[in-house]
Amino acid sequence: MTAADVPAVMKSVQAMGYPAVTLRQQLDALPAVLELIKLVGRVLLGVLAFVGAVTVTGALSRQRAQEIGILKAVGFRTRAVLAMLVTEMALTGAVAALLGAVLGALLGGVGAALMRGSADLAPYAEGWVPLPAPGVLLTFLALTVLVVAAGALGPARRAARMSPTDAMKEW
Repeated sequence: MTAADVPAVMKSVQAMGYPAVTLRQQLDALPAVLELIKLVGRVLLGVLAFVGAVTVTGALSRQRAQEIGILKAVGFRTRAVLAMLVTEMALTGAVAALLGAVLGALLGGVGAALMRGSADLAPYAEGWVPLPAPGVLLTFLALTVLVVAAGALGPARRAARMSPTDAMKEW
């Protein structure tokens, strides 16, 4: 049997009522499946980043309740305290995104180098690790900052709205 016989064999198998696809058909469908997996992964990472930002900001706001109370007692307005807390979390998100990008590139390079050392895996790791274009990295950095700032908004707003006397109490 040769490759030329595959269509005829596939038709005869399908005529018997069995599903049959060629390896080429499966490989042609693979990029679409991988794109779907990437999309789902990005959405999940975005949701995790948002939940993480809300959780961390809420915890930091509770830990810093006395500091917030002092700021309000010396005349800081609610809007200024809110801006300070959200800006702080956005900067923290930006630093984390930059560190993540650098560590990801480095660890990806190390993984590729290890793969090139294996005879079975070397064909899959030719050259350097393909990194996203700088525009894509900047877009992800901006999205990370936006997600973290949006996640920080609720807890920061609650903390900033507290009266100085309530903030000075154990929260």
